[in-house]
Amino acid sequence: VKKYESKFTKAREYAGGFADVTFTDWFYEAVGSAYEFGLVNGSSNTTYEPDGTMTVAEAITLACRMYGVANGKTVDVKNGTVNWYDNYVAYAKNAGFLKDGDFDSYDREIKRYEMVTLFAKAIPAEAFAELNYVTHIPDVSNDKPYAKDILMFYNAGICMGNDIYGTFNPESNITRAEVAAIVDRIADHD
Repeated sequence: VKKYESKFTKAREYAGGFADVTFTDWFYEAVGSAYEFGLVNGSSNTTYEPDGTMTVAEAITLACRMYGVANGKTVDVKNGTVNWYDNYVAYAKNAGFLKDGDFDSYDREIKRYEMVTLFAKAIPAEAFAELNYVTHIPDVSNDKPYAKDILMFYNAGICMGNDIYGTFNPESNITRAEVAAIVDRIADHD
């Protein structure tokens, strides 16, 4: 695997502007950094809503942004004609990291395993260089179709589990704080 040269750059400054993200939160630095990379925004000008969830459509939109940067492509899509996300879905399908039937609805909350699988398809494999040696995740059976992607994220140091045992909770909805941590770790290899 060739060495991955991250194309993500910080284009704006985070000055601790979200009232619901404080310096004592585990996700404080991740939210600030992901914001500076232009990958996440607040739910308003003053709040981030870290415990909030993300929809499938929002995750696809974020995956499109990350795909564009990681591959040196411009992702210039306007809001869809029926749904705000239609053009992002079309872009993801044209780029090849989304297929018809991958999701039963774009409006529902996305599961943790679905987010990892989507990002694993959208980001070049070189971005997931192994830093760890993880062979087993307690709550992810190796026969699950998404097990390989989750192991790749663990071994790349992008996901680390929710407790001392390294559980992943694949069927749980992903929080906005967790999303910020994941995208920041993909964008910032340091």
